[in-house]
Amino acid sequence: MSTPQHIEEISASTGFLVPPRTWRPATDYPHHISLNGEWRFRLHPTAQLDDSLPWETITLPCHWVFSSERDDAGRLLWTRGKPIYTNQKFPFALNPPHVPHDNPTGEHVRTFNVSAQAFADVTAGGRAIIRFLGAESIAQVRVNDVLVATLRGSRLMHEVDISSAIREGTNTISVVVSQWSAMSYIEDQDQWWLAGIFRDVDFYVERAGSFRDARVHGDYDPHTGVCTLHIRVESDGDTYTCRIGDHEHVLRTGRWESVVVESALPWSPDAPHLYPITLTNSLDTRTIRVGFRRVEVFRGERPRILLNGKKLELRGVNRHETHPDKGRAFDPDQLRRDLTMMKRHNINAIRTAHYPHDPRFYDLADEFGFWVVCEVDLETHGFVFADWAGNPSDSPQWRGVYEDRALRTVSRDYNHPSIIFWSLGNESGYGENMARSAALIRREDPSRPIHYEGDYDGRITDIHSRMYLPIEQIHAMCSPGGDVPISDVAVWGHVHQFPLINCEYAHAMGNGPGALIDYDECIERYEQYHGGFVWEWRDHGLRTWDNGQEYFGYGGDFGERTHDSNFVMDGLVRSDGVPSPALAELKAVYTPVKLVARAEAGRLIVDIRNRYHAQRSSILTTRVYVGDTCLGVLEHDVAPGERETIAWENDAISPQAVIDLVSCRNEIPVPGNSWEEEGWEVSRTQIRPQVQPLRYPVGGMIDPATEPLVELDGDRLIRVLELPVADIRPSLWRAPTDNDESRGFGSFSLASPGKTFGAGLEGAPSSADLWRAAGLDKMVCHEWHTELSGDEYSGRYVREEVWASDQSQARVNVTWRWEWGVVDGEPVVRLSADVLPSASWRGSWPRTGIHVAIPRPEHVSWYGYGPGEAYSDSRQAVTLGRFAAEPQDLEFEYSVPQENGTRIGMRELALSYGSYGVTLHAYPHISLPEYSDYYPSFSLHEQDEFALTAARHPYELEANDGFWHLYLDGGQHGLGSRTCGPDVYPQHAWTPRAVTISLDIKRHTR
Repeated sequence: MSTPQHIEEISASTGFLVPPRTWRPATDYPHHISLNGEWRFRLHPTAQLDDSLPWETITLPCHWVFSSERDDAGRLLWTRGKPIYTNQKFPFALNPPHVPHDNPTGEHVRTFNVSAQAFADVTAGGRAIIRFLGAESIAQVRVNDVLVATLRGSRLMHEVDISSAIREGTNTISVVVSQWSAMSYIEDQDQWWLAGIFRDVDFYVERAGSFRDARVHGDYDPHTGVCTLHIRVESDGDTYTCRIGDHEHVLRTGRWESVVVESALPWSPDAPHLYPITLTNSLDTRTIRVGFRRVEVFRGERPRILLNGKKLELRGVNRHETHPDKGRAFDPDQLRRDLTMMKRHNINAIRTAHYPHDPRFYDLADEFGFWVVCEVDLETHGFVFADWAGNPSDSPQWRGVYEDRALRTVSRDYNHPSIIFWSLGNESGYGENMARSAALIRREDPSRPIHYEGDYDGRITDIHSRMYLPIEQIHAMCSPGGDVPISDVAVWGHVHQFPLINCEYAHAMGNGPGALIDYDECIERYEQYHGGFVWEWRDHGLRTWDNGQEYFGYGGDFGERTHDSNFVMDGLVRSDGVPSPALAELKAVYTPVKLVARAEAGRLIVDIRNRYHAQRSSILTTRVYVGDTCLGVLEHDVAPGERETIAWENDAISPQAVIDLVSCRNEIPVPGNSWEEEGWEVSRTQIRPQVQPLRYPVGGMIDPATEPLVELDGDRLIRVLELPVADIRPSLWRAPTDNDESRGFGSFSLASPGKTFGAGLEGAPSSADLWRAAGLDKMVCHEWHTELSGDEYSGRYVREEVWASDQSQARVNVTWRWEWGVVDGEPVVRLSADVLPSASWRGSWPRTGIHVAIPRPEHVSWYGYGPGEAYSDSRQAVTLGRFAAEPQDLEFEYSVPQENGTRIGMRELALSYGSYGVTLHAYPHISLPEYSDYYPSFSLHEQDEFALTAARHPYELEANDGFWHLYLDGGQHGLGSRTCGPDVYPQHAWTPRAVTISLDIKRHTR
């Protein structure tokens, strides 16, 4: 059978459609009926309906794959299809507008009742409307067997006027949704392909004479401080009343009216002041919240973006709509939790990747305070594989589709002060349809700038936006007279005059990203650079099971032939909402009040940079601590966007002390804002004395003990004090991170970022490929020599080893020096381990350290950096102090097992076992990195680095009740963001070098 014509038709939505307009809660309308809930349902294998199939039920809104049957344990059996994930490529042949004949199609049917009064209101000139907020990818709607609409635009609002099709009493609605349509070619948006009616469906009546639409825009003049309400109302009447505060104004319909609002305060993320305005006429009342702000873009010699007269600084994230059990179906509780977590981590901006989000998102963005880039529901990325031939963005056939999507996006969300830019879409190449969309948006809303990253030449947009722009190119773009990183000098001269943002940067896939602080420093350094949006907020993993083992699945886990693996697992929080270490790093980098301090005898000198947009720094209370002792409050009152240096005197201040400055919120700028509470920690700054490293291992006289301190089995050490030990060896391999494994962007190991404008060597092998080629994952001990003197009470054991791989002639010489006895009356086992690579090693190494297998401790505490992990290019979130954790809490579970959990600067590490334990006391050594204060780092894992490397999912790692794996590292490779962005910068790369790790091991009791 042939595919129904409407499936492959290139067209905007058709039928009895209400013209696009601003969103209004369905409950505002009379005779409202929510059509969410139970529907009759049957799933057809193609778009040709088969009436012989039996009817089942489905509860809307949902993607139908999540309505599949479950087993007795509640596990989803995927009986209604499976998810498919692709990033760029389409999951079918690129042959627009044609789609596969096998086209899962859901038929949804239910009844609803139209009361006598509702029917009377419709027959008296009103409209009966059914509203859809989201259906993927095409939906045909019938009411009482009358085709009323064909909906295209999966994440766009459609109101269908069903007045001519309804009757008083019982009515039947049928909605047939197909997974694939011509529209799939412009909805290739780096997410799961999930069909169904996944947003709300509502019925209501719009009475004759009520408000058909209302657009509001609150303008703030930064020069005069005057707030002006601009409003346009459409209705049948000539006038309406607008009430704001204590003032009422009679205004005319059908045109823009302006009202000066006395005593109003401007809206910004850190002071999101909203004012309700109430519109009334004889038949209707509507309330809208308005915020006052002004967006201004300047190009030329001083390119910049001003919000309310001040520089816009975007410290943001990209956000997809994703839920591990619901896909893109709206979850209000999850949204509120996510936005609260964002605010608590100093995030001030969100880009709605890559489509308009559920309307309730924007209500909370207004209330909580976020700058928002609202993106049109559009991406054609798969055409890149055809070198953009046939791209809809430049095809006249698609012009109406593009313009309809742009209009629906702007119309629905126009009233939200949080929206500061409209974005034409994502990764859709360039063409006349993009230009037409930009022109349409400017006509609809001249108050907001237009964004589109794909406009590389600056033809239609107001802002120069890039993705994953290396820092070198930010410097070049923002430095007068700098080098030109592209071949077209004329284009460079043009876009050089635009304000610059990174609409995506710092790809948060797996363990990473690195270099966040370097990007943030560019915001402060350059007026032209306005920051950007980390990719992305949340992993997209979907809860599934394998032989009863629950996990979060990614591409390929559902049997897809075409997929992009775990590229969809790239969030700052996991699929279940657990924050990753990267989110803690981001919070530290995004701090709104930045303190840089130094200690002198009896006083602190503190440089304060207030990065709030509208709040004075005094909104924070900064307390000064030495250890657990609070010395007092550091008073400051710096204006937003300004900096000031102050001196704070206290006799307890000393350059030799570790001093913490902890800043917490002390007031709520907008009373009643639901996410706010006083006392939450905004930022932490630490001053530390400089560490003086040693050049040689610690020596000293050791006297005999009265009890055995070690035990050897032949030439192997098997016990240290009471602690059994095994598998003592050098560790040169780490379970590769996603960034280590990536070849997507250029290598900095093989080409200097400085000489390539941050591009590196494109097409180069991944870091992990190079490490494997060098045999670092297959190192074995080829030679060894041992010397033992003394006995188990006092002695010395030296073991010299030569490690190598059969893939390389390079060698690593390792010398273990163990001494034991009594020092200052206390039993001590002393270790000094030297790791010396031969001169023939090239490139980078994953790590240089030592591995010891030990029984699982009951409890771990340490003196070093914490509480979380850190690496050379990701260490802003950690401070020096004493910390404690359970062993399992020292690891972070990524969707693909990989290196994690390293704590740098370890001075002491206490491993506790019931009534006894051992403490490792480390010594600083000149061979160890400065970022770790010349001390080793440590991590503790249930599985070793080779088991982590082999596993593709956490559930594949077997539980280990025996020996765990302790790593003491002299150094590790940085993180970078090469999965989609720059490689590890050379200053953070770990290269082969001689390393010495020295420590004393002593007993302790709990």
